[in-house]
Amino acid sequence: MMNARACFTLLLSLIALTIGTSKATAHDRMLPLEKMANQPERIFVGTVRSIQPERINKNLIITNVTFDVHATVAGEMPANRSIRLRQFGGTVDGTSLDHHHLPEWRVGESYLVFQEDPKLSGMVPTYGGETGYYRLIADLEDPSVLYPVDVNDRPIGRVRNGFFHLERPAREITEGIARLSFAEPYMAESPRANDGGRATVATFAETAEVLDLASVVELIQTTRGDEKAPLDGLPSGGSLGTNQGGLAGLTLCWCGWHDIFLVFQQVPSSFSCYSNNESAMAQFNKYIDLIRYIPSDGTWGSGNGQDELTGFPSDDDLLYIYEDTDFLWDADTLMMCVGRSGEGCDEIVEADIHVNSAYSWRYNFADGYNQGENVFFYRTIMMHEMGHALALETGACNEDYQFDRNTIMSAGANWIVETAKGLHRRDAKALRLEYDDDQGAADTISLTDMGVESWYMDGSIFNGSIDQDLVQQGGTINMRDLVVENMSTRDVSDVTLRCYLSTNMIISESDWKSPTTWTFDTFVEDDDWRGDLDWKIPNDVPPGEYYVGVMVTYGGNSYIQDSIGGNNTTFFPETLVVEAADPPVWVIIPIPFDWDFRGRFFANSASGSENSEASPQCPNGRFGRSQFFAVDSPASGKLIVNPYIPGNGESFGQETGPAIALWTAENGLPRELLQVACTTSQFDPAVFEILPQENYLIQVGRLVGEEPYSGWMNVQIQPDIPVGSTWQLPIQWSQGQNQQLGTEYGPTLDLPCIQTSTMGRWYRYTAPTNGLLRAATCNAVTNFPSVVSIHKPEPSTPVMACASYLDSGCEQAFGADARIEVFAGEQVLIRVASAENREDTLFQLDVELVPDEASIYKCDTARALQEGPNFVSGTGAATDQIPICAEPFAIEAAGTWGIIRGVENRLLTVSTCADLGGSSDGEVEITLFGGDCNDLIPLACNNYGSSDGGAQLAVGETMDV
Repeated sequence: MMNARACFTLLLSLIALTIGTSKATAHDRMLPLEKMANQPERIFVGTVRSIQPERINKNLIITNVTFDVHATVAGEMPANRSIRLRQFGGTVDGTSLDHHHLPEWRVGESYLVFQEDPKLSGMVPTYGGETGYYRLIADLEDPSVLYPVDVNDRPIGRVRNGFFHLERPAREITEGIARLSFAEPYMAESPRANDGGRATVATFAETAEVLDLASVVELIQTTRGDEKAPLDGLPSGGSLGTNQGGLAGLTLCWCGWHDIFLVFQQVPSSFSCYSNNESAMAQFNKYIDLIRYIPSDGTWGSGNGQDELTGFPSDDDLLYIYEDTDFLWDADTLMMCVGRSGEGCDEIVEADIHVNSAYSWRYNFADGYNQGENVFFYRTIMMHEMGHALALETGACNEDYQFDRNTIMSAGANWIVETAKGLHRRDAKALRLEYDDDQGAADTISLTDMGVESWYMDGSIFNGSIDQDLVQQGGTINMRDLVVENMSTRDVSDVTLRCYLSTNMIISESDWKSPTTWTFDTFVEDDDWRGDLDWKIPNDVPPGEYYVGVMVTYGGNSYIQDSIGGNNTTFFPETLVVEAADPPVWVIIPIPFDWDFRGRFFANSASGSENSEASPQCPNGRFGRSQFFAVDSPASGKLIVNPYIPGNGESFGQETGPAIALWTAENGLPRELLQVACTTSQFDPAVFEILPQENYLIQVGRLVGEEPYSGWMNVQIQPDIPVGSTWQLPIQWSQGQNQQLGTEYGPTLDLPCIQTSTMGRWYRYTAPTNGLLRAATCNAVTNFPSVVSIHKPEPSTPVMACASYLDSGCEQAFGADARIEVFAGEQVLIRVASAENREDTLFQLDVELVPDEASIYKCDTARALQEGPNFVSGTGAATDQIPICAEPFAIEAAGTWGIIRGVENRLLTVSTCADLGGSSDGEVEITLFGGDCNDLIPLACNNYGSSDGGAQLAVGETMDV
């Protein structure tokens, strides 16, 4: 059984047999000083006169906060020197409405306030949410000097990388020096190196120089380009208070609790985020059994007592639910968790999580990593909001993202390596204390889980680094601020760190491994370590550009993977260039793969023909026997070809590949030799420049006098034109993205539903199961007469279905709705186009698949899986009571089933690992069984040989699995 509600490709391989194949204004991120200075409606200094919450309707409570204004830093001063801020949430008659980032004000206290433009109708009146206001406190020696501190008493230490860097909470500030609150020290015992090296453990400063109000105002004025002007008539400053929180000293706080189990109502199973929501919930349950879910009933609401994952609601949806036009999506909102509870830190009776469709959400980490300010990895942000639903950083915690340890409750940052697989140490500790030790409402899961991260927190989020960007073969690099965490329920012995150089973001044993290792003899339960380590670069690594990765295991050289494998590897954001040592080792390094435009084929030059025409200028002369493979170029760009060699131990991918030549083709035969690569390997590809709409042949073989080549080959096209501008380069569709039409390359299409359409944008969709596919632009985002068509992915792009704005399928005037029956694994092309030749266009493409129940595989109807890649879907998977390897009893699990027949004398591997030929759009759990459906015998469970997981089984006699 393969337990997952996801679409994925399983790779089955047998060794010796080659087988291919939050918040409401979610300012879930700090905003840079440039925006903080220039975007607010007004920046002022004022004292809170009154705080008045009021109930607007049954679903909405708002709070009015009135200030007496002393000075205006930017914007215009109100005539009556009074300002009222209106913000979402509050407490009325013992009932609280909370979105977890609601600014907290104190009557009589004075603040530096960055006021949001009230015309934008956001949920929070300060620009940047809780990062948009600072309480003013007085210097102990000179009370006329004021210092801005955040809601948790964190003073501004400096501007770093364009952002305010906040220090740990201050206990006192005297003459510009803050005495900081105590921080939990990192693990005192550092690891030992196998070559005798020494590590350096990170420490926290006890004091810090901080900025006073005058300095902060001067920074704002300079950033805005205003003339520097002193502030007059400032109020008296307050004093530092006690940092609040349920977990004193650990700087991760909870306020209240949720009745356990927390039961979310899921989105419809056809939503692209469905399996990712499941995966996010599963991350918590790996540590403590907290969360369940129920199917969608097709609606969601506020005040109904149901915790709901609502998907991607629009402004109109929020207006309908909350019945107030002042509280809509803010420009910087990612997700929000709106909670209802009693007064203070009381029970959370409802928590609804909304996702802003104005952002582009990615479900694979690599697709969302460092892709610009509007693209985010979905699971990281969703787990943050689920943490709010469990009471983390809610209410009186006054979340400001300023922690001193890694946590899922940090700000949403798409420039750190955070795959959101597993929890961090602080998260696991807080939830175990709250729901097991304190309440006894949930059971802690006994497990061994070590994690490693290339980012850390010291007030703000920081990336670790490699202290150089260029090194020679055999040289040494210094790795700064690596974080190692123990989330286990026990001490762990012989915890070992290994370093790898990888050409992509997947860190595994197939990469180049440093001869240096670092080992902790004992890593104490609920402890962590941050520090600097030296690593030796392998002498034989080919010159080129690499990611520097780290893997953590335990058991010393036994390489034991722990219970949660997804957080056992990381890499550093900045790449490292390795230069050839003397004498040089010259090998061209491949460009990292893009799975959208790559293919794989098997080449056997011994079965090919002799080709005397190909006489490359190589040391060994011309080609011997070789094969030709046809390639049709969709666009100009690069064609990259290299061997894919399944590995055996540490020799993975090191074998020499074939020589490769590129030819133009005429009538299917080679015409003109363009370029030759004399030697290739997995790390040394052939790279060719190609032209659009041309037919090419790839020649694969050995040179004369060498042994023939037999093996799998990768081929990849990197186009020069935009993705989506032609049917050959479709965009991989994902839920909830606003799109814009652009130039379309290719001939005009004849469509049965409308005479002409232009400015088309193409998408690719793979059906996870049999069912009815609906592609539509029926939403308020679409602002032009639209045409939606569904095509077969063939050169003539035959039309399977077509609809235009003239049809009656949508309520909106500009929308179009096309539908077609599809089969599991079937790929289709979806085109959105304009009935008018317009450039100022915006649309949202919604794709929904209603599955056919007959296509859901159960144990007794399992389909046969073949050696190589198999497309498998968990959509609508059935629930079974099944035994598993990890526990001596049966559990209830939903999954899809397949059968592998007649395996004999092999090591069977079932995997979704990308570096082994698989893929997945969600986390996959795999269990291999013997016996039959009435007497299942678990034989093998997840084996985390890569970041996605897999299972391995040594098979002797012939058997079915």
